[in-house]
Amino acid sequence: MNTISNIQKFLQTIDIKERFKNSIYNIIESYSIQGNIFTMDCNGNVLEMISGYFVEEKEYDNLNECVKDMNINKQAIRIIEDKFILGTLEQQLSLCDENKKVIDIQYLQYIRE
Repeated sequence: MNTISNIQKFLQTIDIKERFKNSIYNIIESYSIQGNIFTMDCNGNVLEMISGYFVEEKEYDNLNECVKDMNINKQAIRIIEDKFILGTLEQQLSLCDENKKVIDIQYLQYIRE
């Protein structure tokens, strides 16, 4: 039986995204970010990705819009200067969409452009 209503799930997701967004703002203000890729855990805590692949989906000028569109279960954000790139995380290159740009997270270099 589902004990949490859909409205509660939606509000929890908004809260998680808000915590993540605030943490990203704090990181941007405190450190020089050079293309790093960040995602979140189930509580909205920031995790920096160090392995796997990042498949670019969409670019934003605004962090608010980027986080708003983010799927909290499988997506991450790459920060380059004042641009925010939303993308999907994959552990295997064979699972990455062949028609999109793919970055090797460990080396922060494009495999497919």
